[in-house]
Amino acid sequence: MNYEDLLVEHKRFYSGENRAYYYDEYIKYKNLSDWGDTVSVIEVIKLFGFVLSWDSHFEGDVAAFRSAYQRVYPLLLRFQGMTITSVNLADGNLRAELGEIFDDIAYCTRGRRRHESTGASKMLHTIVPQLFVMWDQRIRKAILGDKNRKYGTDYANEFLPLMQKEAIEAVTSCTEKLKLEEDQAIDYISKHTDGKTIAKLIDEYNYMKHTFRW
Repeated sequence: MNYEDLLVEHKRFYSGENRAYYYDEYIKYKNLSDWGDTVSVIEVIKLFGFVLSWDSHFEGDVAAFRSAYQRVYPLLLRFQGMTITSVNLADGNLRAELGEIFDDIAYCTRGRRRHESTGASKMLHTIVPQLFVMWDQRIRKAILGDKNRKYGTDYANEFLPLMQKEAIEAVTSCTEKLKLEEDQAIDYISKHTDGKTIAKLIDEYNYMKHTFRW
């Protein structure tokens, strides 16, 4: 992947997808001080509103999510500061923790009746936006194939490593073309995409390629 692909698809995403700004509005009004080892009810309601704006079938339960978030918070602390380009996905234990976090958040429905794999990717991205890459059903099918899956395991062991490869290729293409250091290239890409993280831009690229219909 070339970094210019991310710039092009970011522009197409915001010009063609009417819901694009829902993400920005959620991030704008998110109260970070309410996201500690616990999270307030109002913050979960705002988060669910964002998820529902993209996935009308989402069945998250506020109490179930708050419990899941409290359980995985110690693990989430480990990943604060990690990015999709820097996280060591060769570490099997780390991938297992990512899969555990994903599945616990995905079972945020009352009685754990549904596995909200699309919603989980969106919610986790908003918690650690530099690392977690969002997906949806069409993206999963296009990238991982159409078969019965263990979503948390596949997200951590297959999807994220593939997205990391794409992200590193994009950043490397920027360093080589513009003669920049890696951190400078990441800053350059973000500056030219309204401050978006590489993880968010990878999602926009995937969405425009696999999900969006003109």
